[in-house]
Amino acid sequence: MFRHFDFETDLTDDLELIPITVRRKLDASGVKLHLEEWKALTIAERRALCHLPIATDEETSVFAAILGEMVSRACGRPPESMAPNRALADPAAAPLPAKIIELIGKHHLDATAWERFDFDGRYALIKLARDDAKFLAGWREITSGLSEKRKPG
Repeated sequence: MFRHFDFETDLTDDLELIPITVRRKLDASGVKLHLEEWKALTIAERRALCHLPIATDEETSVFAAILGEMVSRACGRPPESMAPNRALADPAAAPLPAKIIELIGKHHLDATAWERFDFDGRYALIKLARDDAKFLAGWREITSGLSEKRKPG
């Protein structure tokens, strides 16, 4: 499943930029992908990368291997490697980062909501924490998604 955030719609509709969910997968798998490498991939390849899971070590390795093959074919060289951050792929609850604690306090947000966010949501908020307005827009979207999940269907 491809988690597509409303706050990045203008960035990901055509997949010209790397969606935040793919950036999390890159960090978790230890692959450094440059924008020009992303753009060298076909739309079908970009979509496939959006949908590939990384819930297990094996899935994360498969993601990295597939991406490596795609980039090698498209660019004539494999993507760069970096230290993987497997904590980004682990579905267990992560503690609140200091910057997030600061923003929650500053804007009087519900800190307990963090525990209910999935890893894509947490990763997005960590990345958005550099800009208060973007962070608040992301927080509102992610917390509204929690209330949507609770509505009887």
